[in-house]
Amino acid sequence: IFTEWKDETLGDVKGVNILPRVKRNTAKIWRGSPTYGQDTRDLLEEFGYSEEEIAALFEKGAVK
Repeated sequence: IFTEWKDETLGDVKGVNILPRVKRNTAKIWRGSPTYGQDTRDLLEEFGYSEEEIAALFEKGAVK
């Protein structure tokens, strides 16, 4: 039921594995929880914002 993974901030972490386990579709923990704002730029790019728009949002403090 438990597994271990590497976290960027905490190092080695032990926690609950992904449940339920499915034979043909094996799940994998590929990272720990993101830090605040860690994925903001990537998500805004996926939503179609340009680099200039993203920079403006960071400058205004609308995102971190």
